[in-house]
Amino acid sequence: MKDKEIKIADLLKRCENYIQNKDELNIINEAYLYAQKCHEGMVRKSGEAYINHPLNVALILTELNVDTKTIIGALLHETINHGSGDLKEISDKFGEDVAKIVKSISKINKLELNGDSESSSIYLRKILVGLSEDVRVLFIKLADRLHNMRTLQFQPDVKQRS
Repeated sequence: MKDKEIKIADLLKRCENYIQNKDELNIINEAYLYAQKCHEGMVRKSGEAYINHPLNVALILTELNVDTKTIIGALLHETINHGSGDLKEISDKFGEDVAKIVKSISKINKLELNGDSESSSIYLRKILVGLSEDVRVLFIKLADRLHNMRTLQFQPDVKQRS
């Protein structure tokens, strides 16, 4: 079953509940457009456009009233590993803090799990590596994991158990 398709307007509406600065809302929209461009033509195993994943991750984070940079980081979190994003371009467009968040998540995502018996400890270590630079990385990674778990039915059985 697919997630309800969300749009950038849904995310911005949620953000408007606690982010009053229109410039910050515009930057969130710009980050969405950048992520959309980076993920253009990509599809998740569910058949949804790939951009729906970072949108869902950002939407989850609005429930925590996270700051603008965290929302932007959530929108951009897969642009390096699973898109055509460029870290320097992200830094130029969205600032060094956002680039560091995206870089940290990218590092975490590149670490590989070696087996079922080690999965929990290795995953925890990945989180701690991300935490060492910025706690916002933890929020994004946990929201990412939550959304992936919500769409687990589209993964092969072996991947669902790991």
